[in-house]
Amino acid sequence: MAEGHSVERAENIADGLTVTVPAGTFDRCFKVFESNTLEDDFGATYKVHCPGVGLMGEGPLELVAYGFNIEDITVGPIPASPVKVERKITDDQAKQIALEKIPGEVIGVALERKLGDKRIVVEVIAAED
Repeated sequence: MAEGHSVERAENIADGLTVTVPAGTFDRCFKVFESNTLEDDFGATYKVHCPGVGLMGEGPLELVAYGFNIEDITVGPIPASPVKVERKITDDQAKQIALEKIPGEVIGVALERKLGDKRIVVEVIAAED
């Protein structure tokens, strides 16, 4: 392998799981082991995904809320100007919901589209007790 190039690997290690996180309980989930040869510990992480929701957790991180029905008000080809998005909650409201579930520091907020659904993702570093 050439210097500076990684070899990433993902392996499904369990399926048919029922997973409970702060956002709720979900069925038919699967667990994936991922690694990266460039990381000191080979970037070893476990991720859990559930149908219709997506990533439930990675390491100590867990999904705390989802399903705010964020809808585009435009449909069709990508326009030349930015797409106007009608949202049911603001970034600040999403941060407040996340911090009520997991006290800590918000390090990122993003609007994402996964499998046709739109959601606000809030990344929180949990406060140490």
